[in-house]
Amino acid sequence: MKIGTRKSRLAVIQAELVMSAIREHFPMLDVELTGLDTKGDRQLNRSLSDFGGKGAFTREIERAMLEGSIDLAVHSAKDLPLDLPEELCIGAVLKREDSRDVWISCHYARMKDCPDKTIVGTGSRRRALQAAEINPGLEAGDIRGNVQTRLKKLSDGHYDGIILAAAGLKRLGYLTDEDRGYFVLEGIRYYYEYLPDNRFLPAAGQGIIAVEARQNDCREILEAIHDEESWLMFTAERAFLGEIGGGCNEAAAISVRQSGRKLLIKARYAGNSDRMATVDEEITLTEWIDRNRQIAADAGKRAAKSLLKRRE
Repeated sequence: MKIGTRKSRLAVIQAELVMSAIREHFPMLDVELTGLDTKGDRQLNRSLSDFGGKGAFTREIERAMLEGSIDLAVHSAKDLPLDLPEELCIGAVLKREDSRDVWISCHYARMKDCPDKTIVGTGSRRRALQAAEINPGLEAGDIRGNVQTRLKKLSDGHYDGIILAAAGLKRLGYLTDEDRGYFVLEGIRYYYEYLPDNRFLPAAGQGIIAVEARQNDCREILEAIHDEESWLMFTAERAFLGEIGGGCNEAAAISVRQSGRKLLIKARYAGNSDRMATVDEEITLTEWIDRNRQIAADAGKRAAKSLLKRRE
């Protein structure tokens, strides 16, 4: 079995997590990784919205799967476009990692304590608007590249701070579970602070590893590594983004948690405004998987419709 992935260190680590899960259930199966270049990785000097949005990270990998040179593809769920080729599907998701965002700086330990005109590297309008709520003196500067590239740009002084997903930093081994601290790479000290997930909501799918496959292929393997609780979060968040009509630079954020038989949803959306409206949803799950998936999707759409109505 060949698993396709982007070539960045984090993408390979995520693919290795999928490979390890498969080997745990199917130890006799020969599994290997295939690294693939994507347009999004090659064109780092342009905004994603200029040349294809989220699909810039997936099209070449999907093409390889359709041509049969790989059997599965591993993606960060937040990088997935809403529309997939009809021959393909998301067959499984792994258990979700921390969905929060993290402030990183070589100078300022806390985002709220930064002085006016502090330059924050982020290509996300969602992050920029929520950061401004915590500290109105921050100024957003566009940034592209993988985690190591962004940290290098930060240490070289192009930015005073950057905002990254906690999941990737944890998978790379940079963070502990302490609310604040620092890590050292190549002699450089990077301060970090987890941003409050009740105020600083993540992107849809953040922290989830999604496994893409050809329709009706590898079903036994995908079912074995699949995490249903994370799938309900994934379903609600994707439905929310679809109803919003979310592009790669849409200021839309959503957090979904399961607590017992309750699914708790908090979502935010700015539209054309510089302020993000917020809505909360709470739904009760049933004993049936298919019914719960529909309940989650409906709740995500409801949250989006409520926010869109507020922005009319």
